[in-house]
Amino acid sequence: MGGGGRPVLNLGIGINTGDMIVGNMGSNALRLYSDGRYGQSCSRLEGINKEYGSNIIISEFTYDVVQDSISCVSWTGCESKAKNNRFKIYELLGEKKDEGNWKD
Repeated sequence: MGGGGRPVLNLGIGINTGDMIVGNMGSNALRLYSDGRYGQSCSRLEGINKEYGSNIIISEFTYDVVQDSISCVSWTGCESKAKNNRFKIYELLGEKKDEGNWKD
């Protein structure tokens, strides 16, 4: 049980940053709905939470955007199943302004 006798919410979230094209791609004969490389990386990041026992994993591309305001722990590189691209991953801990409330 969590604080106040409430159940603990335990879920996995993957966050990535980049340009995306989302929609039906192809021709009248063959169509594919795709969210592209960045969306596929989010799916991979979400699954990594199970490996690390974490809840929110972000890519280095997202970290570059939020590093001044969000506290994170760096983990090993992650290999994207889609393009064999390696990138750093980070576990999101919380907002830096609130570190005093949760850091211990």
